[in-house]
Amino acid sequence: KNKPLYFLSEKLKSMAEGAQVENPSLNKKPATDCVWDAQYFQNQFYASSLACVECGHVPKRCYMDKDHQTYCQKCSEPLIAKEIKIDPNPYADGMVAKGEIVCSNMLTDPSKNDDEKKEETKQCEWKGLVKDWQTHNDTDCQYAIINCNDCCEYMASRSLQEAHHGQCGFAVIKCPLNCNGDILRKDTKDHTEEKCPKTVMNCTNEDCKEQPLREVLDCHVNAECPHRIVGCKYNEYGCPQQRIKHQDMEAHMDDFESKHIQFQLDQLYQMMHLRVSQRTNQTSGVKPGMIQMFGGNVVPKGWLLCDGKSGTPDLRDKFVLNNNVDLGD
Repeated sequence: KNKPLYFLSEKLKSMAEGAQVENPSLNKKPATDCVWDAQYFQNQFYASSLACVECGHVPKRCYMDKDHQTYCQKCSEPLIAKEIKIDPNPYADGMVAKGEIVCSNMLTDPSKNDDEKKEETKQCEWKGLVKDWQTHNDTDCQYAIINCNDCCEYMASRSLQEAHHGQCGFAVIKCPLNCNGDILRKDTKDHTEEKCPKTVMNCTNEDCKEQPLREVLDCHVNAECPHRIVGCKYNEYGCPQQRIKHQDMEAHMDDFESKHIQFQLDQLYQMMHLRVSQRTNQTSGVKPGMIQMFGGNVVPKGWLLCDGKSGTPDLRDKFVLNNNVDLGD
């Protein structure tokens, strides 16, 4: 009766002193996600007392059979499939949570080859209770492997993520031209060349050397550029100058001043003649061969000049006199 008590006291004594013992019940198989790797426990004797009898590692969730042997979840599944009675062991779970371990995370840099990784092997120096490790791993451990929050493809130690963020193509950055836009780093070229309002552009008007920003380019090209093409405002009166650079318009207006007046007079004569014709047509009717006075350079539609051509009389250098004038002899 005393032997089990003596053995138990010696076991607890060894556990309290952190004894490291070679135990064949540990590390029988590679560790899985269902267990704590026994090699990382500070006290190997403590680990062996809680280890799964099949794989030799400390379960993250403990199960026991009718003989009170401990199993991890993965190793208990074949027994459950055979309908062998296996029950959860919350008491053992509580003991596992109080175990002291070292963090197993190693520095992981995917940019380095295998030889470089071997030369620069670094392990986290954290030590603590099993129940505290998850918080350490999720928030503090610089060697914990995490995914890049931007591209979700780069997997490396937390300490390397900041440097990766500085070059990740999927990281959101401010436009380098200060348009206040948020863009993906990989889209910087497309944004600055095709969309950014702060991009310096070349004026599309011939001979113009100015380089306005994209946001004011249309206004410059169509309303401000001295090289923009405009039409003479007297085009509607007959001025033939349809395409003139804005900077040359003042000189054109000076050179064509008299012509512009003539263009307007010609149009006025045509309008007057049209009205007279309309009134004549309404009162007496216009007949073929009828001769009427005309002023201007453009012959109205349906009429011919009396210049001796096309069967017309030559009335050039002639002047119409009132029919009451006495011509004498």
